[in-house]
Amino acid sequence: MGKMIARRIKSNPHFDMIYYMELAGQTRVEQNLLVQLQERWNRWRDQYLSVWKLLPEFAKEDKGYLLVWLDKAVEDEVEVDWQKSPALGLASHNLAICLCMSTVQSLTPELLDGACAPLPRPDKTMRSQLKRMGLEWNPEGRVDRTYAVLTNHPYSGGCELCLMQESCMNSTTRGTAQGAEPVAEQDDLDAAAPVEPKPE
Repeated sequence: MGKMIARRIKSNPHFDMIYYMELAGQTRVEQNLLVQLQERWNRWRDQYLSVWKLLPEFAKEDKGYLLVWLDKAVEDEVEVDWQKSPALGLASHNLAICLCMSTVQSLTPELLDGACAPLPRPDKTMRSQLKRMGLEWNPEGRVDRTYAVLTNHPYSGGCELCLMQESCMNSTTRGTAQGAEPVAEQDDLDAAAPVEPKPE
């Protein structure tokens, strides 16, 4: 089994209210909530945000992976917010997602143009490296942190590289991956009830 090099990256993503509202599906944010979100953003970023570049031992052209996550303290804080108020809990949950994605976007310019951040399939070397960093790769296909992103870095492709390409609703390759069942055409669906119709 090969080795993997872990290199910490300094990142200082700024809170973008417009991006937060887009992600949260909102058109406005109350001023008092906005103040809370800004304070939490700065505190979570400075205290709980981890950003790493993972490189296979003999990687060429700096090709590796970007790993971003927020410590469990953020998960606990979001859970407390849910207990106080579902609205506050949802706002904090969306903020944590926004912080992770903004961090990845700041280091992967292609994502700013709408490209997706594909989830790679970790091999034994990467899983061992994750374990050394205090993380576990779970059976659901993600690290054991609620707010985390693992993706190829630098950007090297979208859905065709993603572990979730057959289950993601936004996948452009669903049903076309090697070994996957072909996506049914509408005529097939009509003739094969009770097959559920394809999502839009």
